[in-house]
Amino acid sequence: MFSRNKKVIIVIVALLVGMLVFAACRNNDPEPTQEAANQGGATPGGTTPGGTTPDPGTTTQDPVEPDAMFPDSVRIWGTNIAAGGIGADSNMEVWAWQEISRLTGTEVHWTHPVYGDGEAFTLMIAAGDWPDIIQTNWHQVPGGPGVYHLDRVIIRLNELIATQMPHFEAALNASGFRHALYVGEDRDILFLSGIQEPYALSVIGPQIRMEWLDEVGLPIPTTVDELDNVLRAFRDQNVGGRTDIIPQTGFGVRALGAGATNFALEMHMWPFGTNMYFYHVDGEVTFGPLTPEFEAAVTRLAGLLEEGLLDPEWATQARTDSDGKVMDDQSGFMYGIQNTMIHNTRAANRPDESFTMLGIPHLSATPGGGRYVLHNRFVELLQFSHTTAAITTRAEDPEAIARWLDFWWTPEAEMIHNFGIEGLTYTYDAAGNPIYTDYMLDHIREGTWATYTLHISSSWPTFRRFDSFSPTLHPVAAEGMLNWGSSQNTSRVLPQLNLGDADADRIPTIMMDINTYVEETVVMLVNGVRPLSYFPTFRQNLQGMNIDEAIAAYQRAFDLIR
Repeated sequence: MFSRNKKVIIVIVALLVGMLVFAACRNNDPEPTQEAANQGGATPGGTTPGGTTPDPGTTTQDPVEPDAMFPDSVRIWGTNIAAGGIGADSNMEVWAWQEISRLTGTEVHWTHPVYGDGEAFTLMIAAGDWPDIIQTNWHQVPGGPGVYHLDRVIIRLNELIATQMPHFEAALNASGFRHALYVGEDRDILFLSGIQEPYALSVIGPQIRMEWLDEVGLPIPTTVDELDNVLRAFRDQNVGGRTDIIPQTGFGVRALGAGATNFALEMHMWPFGTNMYFYHVDGEVTFGPLTPEFEAAVTRLAGLLEEGLLDPEWATQARTDSDGKVMDDQSGFMYGIQNTMIHNTRAANRPDESFTMLGIPHLSATPGGGRYVLHNRFVELLQFSHTTAAITTRAEDPEAIARWLDFWWTPEAEMIHNFGIEGLTYTYDAAGNPIYTDYMLDHIREGTWATYTLHISSSWPTFRRFDSFSPTLHPVAAEGMLNWGSSQNTSRVLPQLNLGDADADRIPTIMMDINTYVEETVVMLVNGVRPLSYFPTFRQNLQGMNIDEAIAAYQRAFDLIR
């Protein structure tokens, strides 16, 4: 009923062509001043596939010559997401960090705040004893990054990138998203960001239980109306012999912004071409809750809940609850992130049973309509979150630090932080492509991959290769990502925008109240606490909360980078 193999082959060919084009752009990078030779492998500990203990003194390459002029030491404040994954106290317990330090001759001294501590950044800034580099989500710092430049906390990087960072600049230009780093009308670049290949972007979408579709005899839905009919069939035909079917599940309200989840109700609005935040239509910025499409999407969701087709606990449950309903054969549809974890957990607990929760092509509101996604993670090659780093005014030699940061973008460093140690964590296939060894795949399955590499955590501004990420996925999850990537319409997505200095303080304050009001109202409308006739009052209240001023600010920021 669904020719998946043929489709996957076609999409894989398309993706490989795209990867070659992107790689060709990056391979035009200027050569580093000092190339490191490739000699053997190293490990921070543990045993090799043969059972022997690697010699910690062996390394992958010779150190870079001293005239590369890297700093003797560098102080960094930032999270230890990667190291935390293996229970380590510092990023310097990760082999990739040790090796970059050795190759450059730069001692790295980390200060790690408690992950998720929102006050740690503010306290560190207020203390005034800043390190050389601050790693945080600079897009979401209080007041915006421009404030910290004006207050002489961090420095402008445009000139350093142009003169000291040829590898980073080449990758940034090849990505096509240089504009996403601009801050203010002068287009200041105040921090570095990680960059990823395009094929790692499509990680969220609609997913459906294929065995259930076979049982009810229906094709994969392409519109919301077709989906609703499938959900009714799941319920009415008691798929799997159950009488307590919850046709679709999920949790959370927002897919974008504060409090967002990767399984949120907001994604059900995408087929209508709207969401709960800002987007643009042909260059004109709008705010989703003001639109008729938003009202249509919420009206549908309220109807689904009333009809028993939507999980009544959607607004209060956690991921463990929604995942549990899927793995326990109680729910057969959801929007969510690629489901490697669900498939692996189900296979471990019930290995003899068929289970395929496949990511299907994005839906449209009407036949032939746009298969919209409205989340900037689908279009931006630049990674933000905790992958952005700024040089502070306390740095004694910012040029040397810039060169050290650029070393992370050289071809040899790229292999180190993406794949680890040649011969131990990866080798090459007959075509010359890097592939993980069984030893490394065991680490990935056990969640201890960060013993060696950074690639999954994206915890530092580096280039994240898709071929280092895709082998970590369950095959069904990888197929779902191909389905999402081949169908999504991203034409309405706004890139990550940096508000100008005049707007950076006032607009976030306005939006804090508006976002809270929108989220509370959506929950009440879907759950039937407020009648759907409330929509005119809802829109009027938003305008009274100065939403038009916020729209104008985002329009200015968008126009600046177009």
